[in-house]
Amino acid sequence: MGYGLAAPSLIHLLLLPPPSLPHLSSLRPLDIEFLQRLCQTVNVVPVIARADSLTIEERENFRRQIQHDLKTHCIDVYPQKCFDDDINDRILNSKIRERIPFAVVGADREHLVNGKCVLGRKTKWGIVEVENMAHCEFPLLRDLLIRSHLQDLKDITHNVHYENYRVCRLNESDALPRGPGWVKLAPAPTSPPATPGPSKVRRRTQDNSTE
Repeated sequence: MGYGLAAPSLIHLLLLPPPSLPHLSSLRPLDIEFLQRLCQTVNVVPVIARADSLTIEERENFRRQIQHDLKTHCIDVYPQKCFDDDINDRILNSKIRERIPFAVVGADREHLVNGKCVLGRKTKWGIVEVENMAHCEFPLLRDLLIRSHLQDLKDITHNVHYENYRVCRLNESDALPRGPGWVKLAPAPTSPPATPGPSKVRRRTQDNSTE
């Protein structure tokens, strides 16, 4: 009989803003250790949150710095290079890695721009449009999550991250010491054939005497 852990509701992706602020030169040691551990258990896609608070030059400099830190400290964010199965995947994923972390802007209201209702954030300088690539890279992130890599995210979660977790837990359970509460279940002894009770023996004796 096999023993295993039932798969719970799994997290297929974690969107993570870089922990360090843009004015910092690089990731802190705590940030690096956190990302290294996190990438072993879930698919991580870094994003630059509230990118409208940065100029284009600041945003690109911050992106290059984060990419440098990820490469230097071997932090394998999604999409991982080891899962590039063919040349087409390699080309597509290379383009995605060049844009990571994605510069995104969140908004929950629509505004009228040039006669069209667009989702965006209104500021005193104008409206930052979520769907406009000149303002925000949300369309790239949306395509990654919903259109091109959705099934791949699920497959890696189930076949890699969850299996690694399951194997570790099973190894830990096998290595546990057998304390006072541990009981070894022995096979149940085979019961001897049943013998007739006294009433049955007496009844059979009376029947024989009658005959």
